[in-house]
Amino acid sequence: FGAILNTLFFILLISGLIFFIDSLAKQEKAKKYAKKLVFDFNLQFLDDSIYCGKISIVQGSKYPFNIQRKYYFYASPFNDRKLACNLVMIGSDMTDWYIEPYRE
Repeated sequence: FGAILNTLFFILLISGLIFFIDSLAKQEKAKKYAKKLVFDFNLQFLDDSIYCGKISIVQGSKYPFNIQRKYYFYASPFNDRKLACNLVMIGSDMTDWYIEPYRE
């Protein structure tokens, strides 16, 4: 029984480590998407403060399920105002985004 628990513990530990490394890689990818998105709208990306606020499992097209992550970040139209923004990624692909409306 002890060997089964050890094996289960190592499987969970390795799975957690793989998930952590994958999350870091996806966050870097999301940061690139966010920088490009705010650049396309002539905004300033604020201090690399992007973070993953929601993780869920969705039905995929290639695989039975995929991990969907929603990242939140801030942008500015080159003044003191902060705009709340977010983007949604399924796997490594950006599927949706939102930038708070503003007037210059």
